[in-house]
Amino acid sequence: MHDKSYFRELGISNSANGYRDILAKVDFQSFRRIPWEDSAAFADSKDQRGVPFFLVSFHAPDTKEPIAPCPRGLLSNAAKRVEEKGWSAMAGGLFDIPRGLPARLQVEGLLSDETKVFPF
Repeated sequence: MHDKSYFRELGISNSANGYRDILAKVDFQSFRRIPWEDSAAFADSKDQRGVPFFLVSFHAPDTKEPIAPCPRGLLSNAAKRVEEKGWSAMAGGLFDIPRGLPARLQVEGLLSDETKVFPF
C-alpha cells in the first residue's frame, strides 16, 4: 500500500537523480543567539547566553545554484534579475494593528502612560 517514497516525484529530489541531497550553505553574517533556549552545552565560555543560530541557503549539488524552493535563493535570483535590467527594488513592511488594541493594552497595564499611541 505505501511502498513508494513519494506519491508525486519532486524536481529537487526524485528517483531519476537518486533522491539526492541538497547543499545547505551557512550564512555566517546571520549569526545570532536564541536567548530563550538553554545554553548549558556551551557553558565553557563566559558569555554564552542563548543557543547559536544561523540562516542557511539551499543549493543544487551539481550546479551550486540556489534551488527554487529556498526563499533566500528565490529573493537573491529576483534581485539579480532586477539589477540586470538596471532597476532597483525597494520593500516596506505593513504593521496591521487592530483598531482599539493600544487602548486595550493600556487598560491591561501593558502600555505605560508615556508610550506614544497613534490614533487609528
